[in-house]
This record gives sequence, C-alpha cells and structure tokens, in this order.
Amino acid sequence: AKVTDELQHLNLLVTDAESNLRGYFLSGSPSYLGTVTGAPARIDAQLRKLSALLADNPSQQKNLAQLRLLVERQLRMMNEALTIYRDGGLQEILTITGAPTEGDTDEIRLQVVIMLGEQNELLNARSAAFYDQYRHAVILGLGINAAAIAVLLLFYQLVQRSFAARVRA
Repeated sequence: AKVTDELQHLNLLVTDAESNLRGYFLSGSPSYLGTVTGAPARIDAQLRKLSALLADNPSQQKNLAQLRLLVERQLRMMNEALTIYRDGGLQEILTITGAPTEGDTDEIRLQVVIMLGEQNELLNARSAAFYDQYRHAVILGLGINAAAIAVLLLFYQLVQRSFAARVRA
C-alpha cells in the first residue's frame, strides 16, 4: 500500500506541475510558477523514496528506471516550453513540436499503471504466501494441542489405574 500511495503521489506531482505550467501559459501569472519550478526537486525526492521502497524488487527497480526517464524527459520538455514561452509567448508555444503533449503524460501514467499492477500482484502473492504459512501454523498448532490432550488423557488413565491399584491393595 505504501508503494501504491507513493506512485500515485509521484503521478500527482507531475500532473500538478503540468497543470500549473498550462495555467502560467494561459494567464501569464507568475503565481503558477512556484509549483513548476519546485517540481524537479519534489519529483526527484519522490523517485528516491520509491527507489528505497522498491529496493528488494528488481523488476520494479527496472520499471522505476523507465519511469524516471519518462518523468525527466517530461520535465525537460516543460522547462524548454517555459523558456520558449518567455522568449516568444503563447503563440510560439502553440507552434513548437517539443512542447509537452498529452501523449507524454500518457506514457508516464501508463508506466505508473504498470508499476501499480506489478505491485498489486506482488502484494497478492505475499498475502497468499502469508495465508499459507498462517494455515500451516494453525494446523500445526491444532496437531500439537491434540497430541497434548492425548498425553493428558493417557496420564489421567495411568493415574486412575495407579489409584485403583492402591485402593485394592
């Protein structure tokens, strides 16, 4: 659940930066730039947090490396678009091909979905393994308790026979 939350938070950080960049392009208001300029540091911290959480999973580490590349490419394109906007305005942004597009964001979202799917599969596998171990422990515990009850019954019979023999003697 922690990995899932952190992946969704990363996706939110990227989406928020993109939305604020569009807001800046449309309004020209610098109030939108705080999120945009702070995004690389927050996103890098989030990627490092995910890397630590996924350290024991080589497959997810590979996926995370791919996600990192996609996010870094998106951040570069956003930065380039910001520079172009400052130099040429909104019209210049609309005519360039390197501006962030919906397809770039879709690749990031798809990679997040892939990682979430793998994480859910891993959690399901771990849950199944835990359930199997739990079931095994319960069965073993019941077996031990049954054996203990059998020993107590045998001991009771032994004491009862011993007592009966003493009474007859």
